[in-house]
Amino acid sequence: MSPPVDPVFNANAGAIGGISIASLNIQRDGVSVSDVRYPAGVHAPTQINPDMVGEFRMVLSAVDAEMGRGHGQIQVMTKSGTNAFHGSAVWDVQNSALDSNQWEYNRTRTVPYWRNLHQYTLSASGPIKKNKTFFFALWNGQISRIRDTANPLVLTPCARKGIFRYFDNWVNGRYGTATNTAGTNPTIAVVDFQGNPVPPATNPDGTPHNGILRAYSVFGKLLNVPQTNDCSDFNPDTDVQPNTNWDPYRKAIDSTGFVKKFLSLMPEANNYDAVGDGLNFAGSRWTRGQLGNDNMYGVGEDNQRTLRSTTTSMIVTGSADRGAMKRDGLTTMFVYGRKVLAAMQIDALKS
Repeated sequence: MSPPVDPVFNANAGAIGGISIASLNIQRDGVSVSDVRYPAGVHAPTQINPDMVGEFRMVLSAVDAEMGRGHGQIQVMTKSGTNAFHGSAVWDVQNSALDSNQWEYNRTRTVPYWRNLHQYTLSASGPIKKNKTFFFALWNGQISRIRDTANPLVLTPCARKGIFRYFDNWVNGRYGTATNTAGTNPTIAVVDFQGNPVPPATNPDGTPHNGILRAYSVFGKLLNVPQTNDCSDFNPDTDVQPNTNWDPYRKAIDSTGFVKKFLSLMPEANNYDAVGDGLNFAGSRWTRGQLGNDNMYGVGEDNQRTLRSTTTSMIVTGSADRGAMKRDGLTTMFVYGRKVLAAMQIDALKS
C-alpha cells in the first residue's frame, strides 16, 4: 500500500495492491459507502468510528462479483451485541501542547500549528432477548478547534482620513520590496518596518530624488499638507481648499455616518511587510480561532462544518429458531447532515 503524498488535493494518487485508490471500493456491512463524487481517496461520506468496527478486511486483488465493484476493497463490518451487557466511554484528546513534535520541527525549531481536537465516544451493547435479539448503540462526537493567521488588506491611518500619498517617479512598495528599475512601473520600498515613509535616494534612472512625499485628499486640493506620519494633524474642514472637490458627490465627510461606521469596523493596520503598498494600504495581522478546518472535499479529521460534529449509530441484530434453515438479511441506513450526522443500521438475521 502506497499512501498519497497530498491526502487532500491528490488523494487518489495512492495505491492499494498496485491499483489506484480511485478504483477502490469501500463497503460497510455489504453496502458500498465510497465517496464517488469527489476524488477523495479512502473516504466514506459517514464517519466510521473504530469503536463501532467489529471486523476490518482489505482485499488486495480483484473482488468477486458478489462483493460489488472494484479491483480492491476495504470491507468494514459493524459490531453486534451479545448475551452480556457491555459499554464504553472514550475521550480522545489531541492537543498541540501535549502531542509530540515532529522531528523536522524540532530540527528547525519550528513551533507546531495550534490545534485542539476532542473526540468522545459512548457505546453500549447487550441482549434485548437472550439468544434471540441483540443491540449495539454508539454515540460519537467531535469538537475541533484550530488557529491560523489572518492578514487582510486595510487602509493605513492616512488613507482612513482620505489622504493618499506617493513619491515621484516610483510605484509604492511595502517594506522589504526589492527595488526594480526596469519596465514602466519601477518599484521601491517607500516605508520602514513600522510604516514610516522612507524617501527614495535616487530616481529609477539613477539621478538624485527630490525626496518629496506627495499627498492628495479625496475631498479636494490641500491647503496644508499633513506633517505627521499618521496624518493626525489633518482636518478636512480646515485643510482642504473649498469647492475643489474632485468628485461632485464627495464634497465633505459623509454626513450619514455610514463611512465612519464602516471604518470603525475595519481593523487597524499593524504590519507593512506582507500586503499593500505601505503608504496607503497595509495588513492587519491577528490570530483567529476556527471551528475545525474544511477543505475542498469536506474530508479530514479536523473537518467540522457545524458547532459539533456528531455521529449516531444503532445496530440491532436478531435471530429466530425455525424448522427450515433460512438466512435472510436486511440493511437500512439513513443520514441526516444538517447539524447532526446520524446513521442507523438494522440487520435482521433469520436462521
